Amino acid sequence: MKKQSQNEKVLIWLQAGKTLTRAQAAELFNIYCLPERIRDLRKKGYPIKTTKVIKNGKHFAKYSMEVQK
Repeated sequence: MKKQSQNEKVLIWLQAGKTLTRAQAAELFNIYCLPERIRDLRKKGYPIKTTKVIKNGKHFAKYSMEVQK
């Protein structure tokens, strides 16, 4: 069985209708360069949305995709 790439893990997660932050990517998938993975996927044509979040005075990005029904 082929091991999933980081891009594949992120894409599957987002296509399931879930959101993903850098902290979640590190915790769930051991991915510490999420913005680069998002850039790779966007270059392949995936419509990934970025939402800016402010929580407890901290600023971060949350990524999502519209789920195709």
